Amino acid sequence: MIKSFISKFGKEKFAFILIIIIVLIIMGLYQTFSLLTDSAGISYSNNTKTYQFVIGGKEENEILISENDSKYIDVLIKNDKELTLSYALYYNLDKDNNDITIGYLKESNSKPSGTILDKETKVISLKIINNSNNLVKITLGINNGIQNGGELKKSGERITKEIANLDKENVNEPELDNNLIPVYYDAELNKWLKADESNTNEKYKWYNYAKDEKIWANAVIVTDNTRSNYLNNKPGTIINDQDILAFFVWIPRYKYQVWNVTRNILNENNYIYSAKEKGINIKFEAGSKSTGNLNCTYNKNIKNEKNDICKIDNTIINTNIEEEIWYTHPAFTYGGKEITGLWIGKFETTGGLDKPTILPNQKAIRNINISTGFNLAKKINEYNSNSNIDAHLIKNIEWGAIAYLSHSDYGYCQDESCAIPSNNSKLGITGRSSGNTDSKESSDEGNYTYDGFQIVDNNKTNDFDISKISSTTKTIYGVYDLLGGLKEFSMGNMINDNKSLNIKESGNEWNNTNYLSTKYYDIYSNNSLTNSRIGDATSEVTLDNNKTWNSNKDQSFINSDYPWFVRGNNYEEAGSIFDYNNSTGDKNTEYGLRIVLS
Repeated sequence: MIKSFISKFGKEKFAFILIIIIVLIIMGLYQTFSLLTDSAGISYSNNTKTYQFVIGGKEENEILISENDSKYIDVLIKNDKELTLSYALYYNLDKDNNDITIGYLKESNSKPSGTILDKETKVISLKIINNSNNLVKITLGINNGIQNGGELKKSGERITKEIANLDKENVNEPELDNNLIPVYYDAELNKWLKADESNTNEKYKWYNYAKDEKIWANAVIVTDNTRSNYLNNKPGTIINDQDILAFFVWIPRYKYQVWNVTRNILNENNYIYSAKEKGINIKFEAGSKSTGNLNCTYNKNIKNEKNDICKIDNTIINTNIEEEIWYTHPAFTYGGKEITGLWIGKFETTGGLDKPTILPNQKAIRNINISTGFNLAKKINEYNSNSNIDAHLIKNIEWGAIAYLSHSDYGYCQDESCAIPSNNSKLGITGRSSGNTDSKESSDEGNYTYDGFQIVDNNKTNDFDISKISSTTKTIYGVYDLLGGLKEFSMGNMINDNKSLNIKESGNEWNNTNYLSTKYYDIYSNNSLTNSRIGDATSEVTLDNNKTWNSNKDQSFINSDYPWFVRGNNYEEAGSIFDYNNSTGDKNTEYGLRIVLS
């Protein structure tokens, strides 16, 4: 066969063809391989354009990043060779700049260097942070070669930095619906600014639930005509006050150490640990998995002893026991689904019946019945037709979840003290504070604004003291108006004997009451306090004098005549965030409402 080729092409042409074949074989075995990315593998945080480029070979892969901006890049690396290769991502800057950070996300599927098997595909998630005041050009490339074939060529700075979430407690990342803008507070500007959604950029830090920082994640809903701009704007953009419709605070999934599993009215000296005096022990949970050793289920038998039946290792618990008992808070089961957290209205609900808002320094909505309040809460869903959030009036169990986290050293408990000032505004102005945990004096406007400015003779001054605020964290990032302001309706209902919703005088705006989903209210079938729901912050925190922690007010549990819960206290009562009362559901000038997103 070789002779026939030689005779056909001649010796010189045959030799030339043979040399080409040999070169191609060598190149196939040893040449650096092409690493490709396509539009499915590259995504930027500005959501305005998808980039495509080839990494490797002689091509330059340039990325432009604006001043004080950041970008995400998912780099798709494909090895189409039939051998295992080594690789390492690198970058070059067009100028020296110490304010540029390039690294891979801790949650990335793959590392920026290592080995890649034949026919394997890897995805490396990078983040580029430009904290400088200049436009920067970055050239991204890759070195590659035969596995164990020696040190790879170094063409630039290797990407070795791991970029992790700034939160030290590893709480569940807040679930940002396309309706919500992440925000942080700038004390110098006295403004809320757009935060870094990935929470990896210290300059625009969104949250850190660590006990020494207590920065709970905040987010806002803005007006329709500004939402797109804010979604696409970079972190650090000022969110104009007039564009904000509602503030929300993220309550991440957690379990708590139970101190009174029997829910009997006790003296705190009988608790398993000092939950009242030193705070409730909290552990945050990852994802939607329950890790507590206590399991409680609702008992639908109205004649049974408990609304909740609680077990450890399938054994019903009837007495308080000394071993550690941990329970995943039941508020993180919503509509039969385990959830990673929930958003609670930062303030009592403001605005009007046609357009509710959740804003500071506004008069809270009051004097409406609970069915009107329920429909009002649902109107938050109308602010964005593409939204996936489920806005609803706060449930009794959800009030318990917020109260328990607040009464911990992740909240307002510090230095063995668990006390915060109340909102003492007679007019029901949201976010206001008396400034003193012992003060029982009220005024029209209150004594301090939510951001710490003193009010004298009902006028805001320039005197500032952030320690005087009534936030659940003693920082501006907490929840307000849980203590003082108005009492608040909550969706906990003592059902009828036929086990249906007990409407009483709550109004007729339920929209098909018979089909109102039970995910929107907590069912109670026994009117005995000690038979309450565990986690709802009623009997667990009621003392043998029929008063809740840090309160001087007698408590009233719901019953068939007064089947609805009312939580908290108004501006002039010496109470606590755990206080509860009962109601027919009818309107009352002392009652307001709070909205939750799940």
